[in-house]
Amino acid sequence: MIEKITGQRFEDYVEHNWFQPLGMTTASYFDTPEVESRLTKLYREDGTTVPYWHILMRPAGSINASAREMANYVQFFLNRGSFGGIQLLPPEAIDRMEQPTSNYAAREGLKTGYGLSNYTTVYRRIFHGHNGGVDGGLTELAYLPGDGVGYVCMINSGNGGALNQINGLIRMYLNQTLPKPAVPPVALVAASIVRDYVPVSDRLFRRPNDGAPTVALIANKSEGTLFVVSTETFRRIPGWEPWVDLAVIAMAFLLMASSLLFALVWAPAKLFGHLRGVAYLSVRAMPALATLSVGCTALLLALSSDDALNRLGAVTVYSAGIFLSTLAFGVFSVLGLVLALRFRGQRIRRLVWWHAFAASLVLTVVAIYLGYWGLIGWRPWA
Repeated sequence: MIEKITGQRFEDYVEHNWFQPLGMTTASYFDTPEVESRLTKLYREDGTTVPYWHILMRPAGSINASAREMANYVQFFLNRGSFGGIQLLPPEAIDRMEQPTSNYAAREGLKTGYGLSNYTTVYRRIFHGHNGGVDGGLTELAYLPGDGVGYVCMINSGNGGALNQINGLIRMYLNQTLPKPAVPPVALVAASIVRDYVPVSDRLFRRPNDGAPTVALIANKSEGTLFVVSTETFRRIPGWEPWVDLAVIAMAFLLMASSLLFALVWAPAKLFGHLRGVAYLSVRAMPALATLSVGCTALLLALSSDDALNRLGAVTVYSAGIFLSTLAFGVFSVLGLVLALRFRGQRIRRLVWWHAFAASLVLTVVAIYLGYWGLIGWRPWA
């Protein structure tokens, strides 16, 4: 149903119709002067302040509200869509928000996971809720529907470890004060598929102290056998595949490191005129330049980590540098392979040629892989 709004600002309509019934009289989605006057200071982990960043797409972290008003929101969920004696949503709507339905695990009967902007975390009990955060501010909202208890935790710091510790203490307190939850019965299944989890059925498993299954075994799908752990899905792969991946990664790092070490020898020699009779130095140079490009990308990412949203979310020295350095890595890797093949058999020492060829070949494979995932010429601001 679409309701026509006349004679009223959209902002006023939204806040009156979405927040007022929940007693959230100062809550707002909008970056207004009133909101600005009530905002707390935000801090990075190192104690420096962070300017407030208003997320454009509501409600992805844009609800500006007090802890007391967010507690009303928790009460709304605990009362199954009711607040202040008024049924704002039918209980069935809250049930649907809490219930994942679309993935394989949900179809096998796993109740934990991600519903409609409402997910579960299992800490002996099944907690429902959601979290949120901006630079310098983190929030966790969680509740236990069956026990009628919930909480909201809001800190004006970007320290995720601190928030996790606070959440752990609150949940530990709730588990100690509330009656011990019933655990599902243990099912009999083949011992070969049970290690650290207790079987609830031949498809669902739980940790020993948890009150609900969090792992589902999904078989006979096009991807093969799948394991769903909470909201993450894993598939069985051949035993040799990860070893091949590790070997390629190790070989790439070894060849990149050796390319730089060799460059420390031949580059100064070339600079001081000691390699006048040596041809095709470009074959040696390409792997070293590709390695330097990777180093530049890593350095720019590290330098931008303290203020990633501002430094990477727009065209800046950091984001543009990452775009150019990742693009350069792909170009130098492929160009090195092309030059090595082109000058094969020319007046190049065999060991030098084989090293340059191997380095360029492995780096080209890495560049193709990164390009497949959109990381060559990555534009973080886009």
